[in-house]
Amino acid sequence: MAEFDEIITYIEALHEVENCLSCVEDELKDIKQTVKQTHRPWALAIPRKAIAHTSQTAERETHEKSQQQQAERRQERAKLEVNLTTEGAPRTTQNRIANDTHET
Repeated sequence: MAEFDEIITYIEALHEVENCLSCVEDELKDIKQTVKQTHRPWALAIPRKAIAHTSQTAERETHEKSQQQQAERRQERAKLEVNLTTEGAPRTTQNRIANDTHET
């Protein structure tokens, strides 16, 4: 008889576990349904402040990179720069250069 009581207790425990699993399954179905109904693209799920901050950071980095490239170009041009003077040249040459429009 004791074995029979143990079997009944075991069966009751199995039913209880099945009921719990059934509740979990129902909750999971509800969660899935909620997710499907409230689906938003990831871009909309990100807070707007985060997007603005990221955009400002990207703009700043682009600006800094542009400034750096511009400075590098200036340095390269400075290496090739030549200054011509008329010092020591005849007065006629100095006047001619001063009055010339230097158009090509």
